[in-house]
Amino acid sequence: MKTVNSFGIHFFLKRYKERQNGTIPIYARITINGNSKDFSVRRGVIDLQWCSKLGRALSNNSTGKTLNAYLDSVATEVRDCYEELIESRRKSFEEGSAPLRIVR
Repeated sequence: MKTVNSFGIHFFLKRYKERQNGTIPIYARITINGNSKDFSVRRGVIDLQWCSKLGRALSNNSTGKTLNAYLDSVATEVRDCYEELIESRRKSFEEGSAPLRIVR
């Protein structure tokens, strides 16, 4: 029987942490097999320039386009790390060594 792993990443604003300059910090949520972790992407945006449904900045100006490109690069980097983890687990099983354990 083959194990199926679920993986997802999306971006959201932590509105209750609004900064003095009026921007709201952007966080990423990674979910793997129902377990989720949040982390800051160290960027912020004004609330009116954010689309919660898409988890992206409104791209009607260069700032929004630049921010969305950055979020895409973060998502790609996280996906690459996840794929490396899955591949290293697969190799460890094939070689008969102990599987990797993720500590929460």
